[in-house]
Amino acid sequence: NSKFNFPTMPIDDFPVMDNKDLDNQIDLDIKSLKHLINNCKFCMGLDESRQYLNGIFFHKTNIKGKTFLTGVSTDSHRLSSSSLEIEESVQFEPIILPKKTIFQLLSLLEDVENEVKISSDKSKIKFEMQNAVLVSKVIDGKFPDYSKVVPFENEKKLEINLNDFKSSIERVVSVSMDRKEGLKMAISKDSIRMSVSSPSSGEGIEI
Repeated sequence: NSKFNFPTMPIDDFPVMDNKDLDNQIDLDIKSLKHLINNCKFCMGLDESRQYLNGIFFHKTNIKGKTFLTGVSTDSHRLSSSSLEIEESVQFEPIILPKKTIFQLLSLLEDVENEVKISSDKSKIKFEMQNAVLVSKVIDGKFPDYSKVVPFENEKKLEINLNDFKSSIERVVSVSMDRKEGLKMAISKDSIRMSVSSPSSGEGIEI
C-alpha cells in the first residue's frame, strides 16, 4: 500500500560522450598494461594548481631501434617511468590520463583477461575490454620535458644485492613511522650508511 512519485530528467540531457572518431587504436596485453600503470601510479601529483601532473603521461618512445608505449608520472619530487614494447606502425597521440580514470581502469582490469583495445585522440580515450567500456577525457595540459631531469651519463654507479638493501631499509625505517622523517644514505666506496633519526622514537643506523 505504497505509492511513490519521482521527478525525472529528459534523456537528451544525459552527457553521452561522442567517441566515434577515435582513429588511433592499439591492442595491449592486460597484464602488461597493469604492470606499466602500477609502476607509475605512486608518483602521480596531488597539486590541484598543476593538473598536468595529476595523472600518467602516455606517449610513444624509441629506444635502440625499438618502439615502446611509455608511461611517466611525477609529483615534482620523484619521477617514475615504465614502458612496454609495441609495433612501430601504431599511431598514438601523447595524452595525460587523469588519476581518477587510472584507478577506475585498474579496478576494471582486475576482472578481465587477454587484451584491452585502446582508442584515443588528443582530447579523450576509450578502453574496451570484456563486458566493459570506459571512456574518459584526458587532462588538457603540457607534461614537462622529463628527459632533462633524468641523468643519462652518470658514471657513478653502485650495484648492491636487492634483498640485502631492502631488508636494511625496512629495519632502519622501523624506528619511525612519520613519513616526514626521511632515510639518509651516505654512500662511500665500500659501504652505504643508512640512518633515520626521530625525536620521539630514537635513532636507527645500519651499514
